Amino acid sequence: MSYHLTDDAANDLHEIWLYGHDEWGEEQADSYLLGLEQSFLKVASHPEIAPVKYQIHKSIRVYHHRKHYIFYLLREDDIVIVAVFHEKMDMIKRIRSRL
Repeated sequence: MSYHLTDDAANDLHEIWLYGHDEWGEEQADSYLLGLEQSFLKVASHPEIAPVKYQIHKSIRVYHHRKHYIFYLLREDDIVIVAVFHEKMDMIKRIRSRL
């Protein structure tokens, strides 16, 4: 199964990379983003790896990668990644505005 990112999720990745670059440099920022992309591929290969979080939305799934949570929807033909949030963010409030 394939995956794609919403514009908001793509922006999340850009912000994650910028923060990582400012804090730890380009190499570490690139490495962290690669790890997130590997998690996207894992979710696409095993879409039911993460449980549905009914308390958030009837079909949202959440997969944990290091300090971030990947919010995604399982569709008939692909995975839609709607957000990538840091663990310290108010994730529930932020994800509801995207659904």
